[in-house]
Order: sequence, then structure tokens, then C-alpha cells
Amino acid sequence: METQEKQLNKYTKLSMYLRKNVILPSFVELITKTNLKWLKDDESAVCNCPMSWHKDRNASCHMNKMEDGTWLYNCFGCGSHGNIVNFYMEYSGEEDYRIAINNICEKMNINESVEVPIEEYQYSVSRVDKKRKLETENIIVSNQCRLLLRKNYNKYNIWVDEAYKRLNNAIDEYNYDEVEKIGHEVFNKISENL
Repeated sequence: METQEKQLNKYTKLSMYLRKNVILPSFVELITKTNLKWLKDDESAVCNCPMSWHKDRNASCHMNKMEDGTWLYNCFGCGSHGNIVNFYMEYSGEEDYRIAINNICEKMNINESVEVPIEEYQYSVSRVDKKRKLETENIIVSNQCRLLLRKNYNKYNIWVDEAYKRLNNAIDEYNYDEVEKIGHEVFNKISENL
């Protein structure tokens, strides 16, 4: 039986492979029977959103090949977005990431033992770790801001509003140091009220 770590590595590698090597518009056409329009030298396409909850009449779903070769989709109507695995999970209702990857591989006749260059794998893992660290710090800082508002809303509401704006910018830029700095500022404000 595979260890959990080996399974995780297997599915991380497969996900990376699928995002770059399966042409997302072709996959969408295959599983949804949606007609799409190719744009820009086969590097982007548009179609009516195939999600069952979105009755799209305006070709709001866009699919683009990014500079690193990854295919992404975004529906400007319903807000659905992501990579091929995200698309399959939303479209099919599948909640298990591993089952979704297995199903995509099966539909596209892809062997589950594909190889991904080690550099891509290492970059992906470090990016995921950084994102988790940012998300955790964001939760902590947000909770501290709420605590500060409970202590004295009238005194701190404008400061907290500005802190949230800075926090959102820092998260968008993956700037962990700025998020941490905001956290310290909030903590100091809370300490002043103790």
C-alpha cells in the first residue's frame, strides 16, 4: 500500500502534468459537448459557461494558456475559475481531488506514472507552502483586527479599514513580511487597550 506522502507526491505531479499537457479547451469540449471559439493562435478560447447552475448566453467562459504553459479558465459570469482539475471538480461535482485527477487521466488516456521535471515540482511545492503560510497569518491578523474593533470600534474602525486594504495588497503580492508586520501593529494596538 502506498504511503500518504508518496500518494501526495503522485497526485501533485499528476496535477502539474495535467495543467500543462492537457489542452483545457479541448478537454472542456470533450466532456461538456460545448462548442467553443478558439482565439489567438490556439492559446485561448471562449465558450458559454458549461456549469449547470449558470445559464450563460454570452460566452463568459475564457480559457487561456499562461506563459508557463499552464491552462486556466475563468467564467466572468458565475466566477468559476482555476485549472483543469478545478474545472473538472466544479463541472462534475466531484469533491475528492485525487478521484478528479484519476478521472481526468482516464478520460484523456494518460498513464498515472508521468514524469514531471524536478525543478517544476520543487517550485510548485514551495509556492504551496508559502501560500499556506500566508493564509494562516491572514486568519490570525484578521481575527486580531476583529478583536480590536470589539474593544473600541469608534477609535479603531478607520485604522482597521486601512489595515485590511494593506493586508489584501500584501496577500495579492505574496508579501509575507508585510502581512506579519500588519499583525504586529494590530497586536500592539490590542496591547495598548489591556
